[in-house]
Amino acid sequence: SDTIIVFAIQILGENHAPTRTTLERCHTLLRSLGKNVLLVNTKEQYSLYGGINLYKITEGNVLKEYSKLDVYKYKGVSIPFYQPEEDMPSLSVLSGILKYIRKIKPIMIISIGNGSIVADICGSLVPHVSIGVAFSQLATSNALFSVVGKRLSEDEWLAFEEQGYLRDNIIEGTFTFDLKEKKSEFTREMYQIPEDKFALVTVGIRLDYEIDDTFIETIRRTFEFGTHIVFAGYFDNYYTYCEKYQDFKDNSTYVGYCKDILALMAICDLYVNPIRLGGGFSIIEAFHEGKPGVTVNVGDIAAASGEEFTVRDYDEMIEVIRRYVYDQEYYDLMVIKARERERVVTDSSYAMGQILSKVSNNRLFF
Repeated sequence: SDTIIVFAIQILGENHAPTRTTLERCHTLLRSLGKNVLLVNTKEQYSLYGGINLYKITEGNVLKEYSKLDVYKYKGVSIPFYQPEEDMPSLSVLSGILKYIRKIKPIMIISIGNGSIVADICGSLVPHVSIGVAFSQLATSNALFSVVGKRLSEDEWLAFEEQGYLRDNIIEGTFTFDLKEKKSEFTREMYQIPEDKFALVTVGIRLDYEIDDTFIETIRRTFEFGTHIVFAGYFDNYYTYCEKYQDFKDNSTYVGYCKDILALMAICDLYVNPIRLGGGFSIIEAFHEGKPGVTVNVGDIAAASGEEFTVRDYDEMIEVIRRYVYDQEYYDLMVIKARERERVVTDSSYAMGQILSKVSNNRLFF
């Protein structure tokens, strides 16, 4: 069989970044690589099935109407789709999936995201490839193969070996992104961003947890270079920092959640990333608009951007920002490199093909 079953623990529509990532992987497998694909939503994200009473317990969102779908249509492709009606993980549903796998004999299964018990059990029948959505780290899984979206250092390899991984268990790959189309044209005047300032931009939906006084102090030290920082996403603590630091209030703008992030990137000069695990592919959205970026070499943004846009710490970040402000030749060079990096991380066909090739040629593949 030339079939691949893709498991996801939650499917919530294309405005949900992990769902869009999953759909893009399925689209690539079907359209570009010619595979037969079945997408299974196991509904295991924060499932309360068999749960115990806990204070302020959280249950994952489920779109129950998706259980009526046989296909999920995405970018002109009909992806065969299954979402069980039962609460998961259900023994009867799991038994049915296992019987189906024995019948069609897929070449492999791919789980996208963390913690699918269903996928891990199915991996006892066919090779299981785990691909996380936080691509700078391995997903939580018992999969035979785990994909990490970057090249690992020798220290990282040794750390994984100490955790019980074989080097053949880990596949180095490139995680790719599907950028939303830019539909708007913004101006700085719309958001009261000074025209004569060098505009930094930071994006995230968890900025209240990801930004601390150390990052704010780092940015404040760049104000002497003529910078102004723009925050987009969810950042209620912004107003607390404004009350705390007058210069921060005078040299910053909070635009809230932005539906057209490419249009915002177009009116800024430099993407700046705080130390955090997440951040997804927002720096690639800056690259798409011809804007370079700078990030400490930690987390998803660093993995997405590539080494040339990373620094050791916040002190080096300040010096790099200074250079971007004053050295136009350097800025122009990094714009070229940013656009080159964008081309690499938006070529889903090549990247997924490389992952499948490494898996199928691995000595552990069966």
